[in-house]
Amino acid sequence: MGCGNFFFSLVITLSVALITYNIIISANAPLKSDFPGPSSNGFLSVDPIIKMPADRSRQAKKRLFHTAVTSSDSVYNTWQCRIMYYWFKQHRGRPGSEMGGFTRILHSGKPDGFMDEIPTFVAQPLPNGMDQGYIVLNRPWAFVQWLQKADIKEDYILMAEPDHIIVKPIPNLSKDGLGAAFPFFYIEPKKYESVLRKFFPEDKGPITNIDPIGNSPVIVGKESLKKIAPTWMNISLAMKKDPEADKKFGWVLEMYAYAVASALHGVGNILYKDFMIQTHSPQVTSSDFRRGSPEVPKPPTTSICSAQAPIRLYEPPIGLYEPLIGLYEPRSAQPRLRLALRFFLLGMRFRLRNHVSRGEAARLPAVPATKPPWDKEIGNKFIIHYTYGCDYDMQGNLTYGKIGEWRFDKRSFDAVWPPKNLPLPPPGVPESVVTLVKMVNEATANIPNWGSS
Repeated sequence: MGCGNFFFSLVITLSVALITYNIIISANAPLKSDFPGPSSNGFLSVDPIIKMPADRSRQAKKRLFHTAVTSSDSVYNTWQCRIMYYWFKQHRGRPGSEMGGFTRILHSGKPDGFMDEIPTFVAQPLPNGMDQGYIVLNRPWAFVQWLQKADIKEDYILMAEPDHIIVKPIPNLSKDGLGAAFPFFYIEPKKYESVLRKFFPEDKGPITNIDPIGNSPVIVGKESLKKIAPTWMNISLAMKKDPEADKKFGWVLEMYAYAVASALHGVGNILYKDFMIQTHSPQVTSSDFRRGSPEVPKPPTTSICSAQAPIRLYEPPIGLYEPLIGLYEPRSAQPRLRLALRFFLLGMRFRLRNHVSRGEAARLPAVPATKPPWDKEIGNKFIIHYTYGCDYDMQGNLTYGKIGEWRFDKRSFDAVWPPKNLPLPPPGVPESVVTLVKMVNEATANIPNWGSS
């Protein structure tokens, strides 16, 4: 009996001692409130069987894109590029931005006086007469040169224009191998299927594979654009040589060519209606726009702009152009490849073959074609595109097809610099137009030596 009591007492004593010890140890240990997850010293607490990523920051790494704008050396393109680059710099470093470098692709063939202000790549223009008076054909050719010769650090490209003003930081809107593009109401592949089938044959898929886009604004992978650009240039030249395509597409021919080239290379596009807004314009139909109706401001007879540093001069190789149809052919191609390319290029006036098919692209509902799809408020838009003239009476009413008592039209400054401190629009004019003029005024007030050549 005595031994039993002794043993029972010993067990009780040891248990109390063990419990007391654990209480003391637990009281001195730090309390971890971040379960589960990283500890305070920055290391991850992981199960040894399941390996977790040690650097989660990589998953949130920015997908930077390079902004490129093509331009001639005209006063008209130059002042727009200076304003565009000013606002690019204001928004590049702000939260939400994935904007990387910037390049003005100057396709005049020679440097100008703004090389130190705007990062610039100098490209050669098409040979005399090849654009047939349609100077916008220099745009795809300029991109071909830039993509071949420039050292572009970013993996994505934003193709923009001189008359774009960035109003907020732009994220990389592309994803899952798709580009991101603005849908234009006047790009109507279904309506012009019979013409487009010359360049997008039926074995490449339904005509709806061609997105209602131009080349700008578009964010697209750099490697994808390297494939698209030569095809874009070739189709632009082929469409210009085709009387039916030239007549049907008019000033938007090069936009159709990019849309077709993108589809042929299987690069679909997410259509972002909020990518940009276009300020007010006269009420017109899409066919008026294509044929260049007098009521509709024609696209300028000068091309569009972009930039990159350092400055590089590109010399086109001898024999670059196919003499019969003027299509791009690299001089470096091996003899057998050159022969294959020559037959391919000769046949492209009628049908394009040997291209990969396009993947499915996200689409938005069709935009009505009765008048341009403008917006009165900036809202969630990233870019203002001031392609149309803004004309209002002094009561703030838009004057359709007439020069207003108050107006802002970029074509008023095709040969002269816009003055500083442009008058603001009268009360009642939409916010988008007021914002446009205020942003132009801020830029001209802060850009050094405004008005100098």
